[in-house]
Amino acid sequence: MALSWRNKPCPCGSGKKYTRCCLNVRSGFGEILFESDVDQLSNAALDAIEAGKIEKAEALCAKLLKEFPDQLDGHDRFGMLRERQERYSDAAEHYAKALEIIASAPKLFDEDTRSLYEKRRERALKKAKRPPRSAP
Repeated sequence: MALSWRNKPCPCGSGKKYTRCCLNVRSGFGEILFESDVDQLSNAALDAIEAGKIEKAEALCAKLLKEFPDQLDGHDRFGMLRERQERYSDAAEHYAKALEIIASAPKLFDEDTRSLYEKRRERALKKAKRPPRSAP
């Protein structure tokens, strides 16, 4: 298995960072020994998204973009939040911005990471073209 870095989602598909997910399972450690500021904020945003705490997630995503504008995290989490809100066009825009970051630093990101964000962008674009769900 290729080494997964901080910016990469966990290969298990959880949506969490590798450092907060399977790294500890694979290494045998039961706790996170180090988590950077961007990781803490990114994972807190993911936790809020998964818990349906939309206002909190919105604030955390905005903080990510403000404090770490050159990192993937803000656009990644905003994309996930917008998908959760069924705002698929907005999600696709955030994934496109993540792809711009990847393209601007090709030595930092591998083809799997680029492909992941391309797939997320395409998925969001497809959903954006669907008619909205009608209210029950």
